[in-house]
Amino acid sequence: EDGTHVWVTNPERLARDVIPRFFGHCSYPSLSRSLHAHSFTISPGSNNTWHHMSFRRDAPALAKTIMRKRPKPNERRRPEAPQDPHVSRAPNAESALARLCEELREEEQAGETLMLTLE
Repeated sequence: EDGTHVWVTNPERLARDVIPRFFGHCSYPSLSRSLHAHSFTISPGSNNTWHHMSFRRDAPALAKTIMRKRPKPNERRRPEAPQDPHVSRAPNAESALARLCEELREEEQAGETLMLTLE
């Protein structure tokens, strides 16, 4: 209602139709992990309603300020696999979240959002 929550009404359709356009994969669980890594929280009593204070319907520019949490100093990091120069990397998650926010706002204004609702 106030544009501060994202409610995923159809995770399967979201994974099939929307996630690949922004994140280079089609996995809702992977999107959930990414949202958590970017400090989104799940609303109590719901597995499909997310909140972040900088992800708001009325302020899409704020989505650009959302950053991935830094690992704790004692967490071990896996070494990166060598990159194949012929394979493109997935888009930057922060810019993907900003583009997703903007598209959701436009679709909601047009009354077309079927898989996500900004509440």
